[in-house]
Amino acid sequence: MKHLLYIHGFLSGPASSKATQTAAYLQHMPGWQLHCPALSSYPDVAAGQLHDLVAQIPPADLALVGSSLGGFWAKYLVQQLDVPAVLINPAVAPDSLLARHIGQPLANYYSADTYILNEQHAAFLHQCDTGALARPENLWIWLQTGDETLDYRQAAQYYAACQMEIEQGGNHSFMGYEARLPLMLQFFADFWAKKGILRA
Repeated sequence: MKHLLYIHGFLSGPASSKATQTAAYLQHMPGWQLHCPALSSYPDVAAGQLHDLVAQIPPADLALVGSSLGGFWAKYLVQQLDVPAVLINPAVAPDSLLARHIGQPLANYYSADTYILNEQHAAFLHQCDTGALARPENLWIWLQTGDETLDYRQAAQYYAACQMEIEQGGNHSFMGYEARLPLMLQFFADFWAKKGILRA
């Protein structure tokens, strides 16, 4: 069984459009199991949730996809586990982005959860940022220049050593995501083939 961990973005959740599109697609792909946990927007809690989940899955059976802050978390896990990941409009240096919201009441877009972040939360995210990128060959970066939330050029520079697609236009949600799901699974299959890991 192959396991795909979908990591949603900040204040998002399993009901987001890309998460639900991924779930619908994998329903027709035998041998795949999707994991899409509702992550806390407190980064220390989210990191614990992710560690607990991946500890239950053999790395040779695991692939990741992360959107926005979820892209940062996917990269964070790849630095620890030799697994493939697709990052969609990923956040770079998210501690500086989170710092803008310190002390402000925040609400999840898809649930009743609310948060108030503090300086310690930003400091924890900074500690999770590994700086120099390891295992660039494990990553495929999808960017759209029309991202209204993050400057795609930051990710293009940081992930320059990785396989990358930069599409003109689009938005932060990544227009056309659903149509690219077969390419995502092919990337994972190619990664495992290069590693000599046989998959049905």
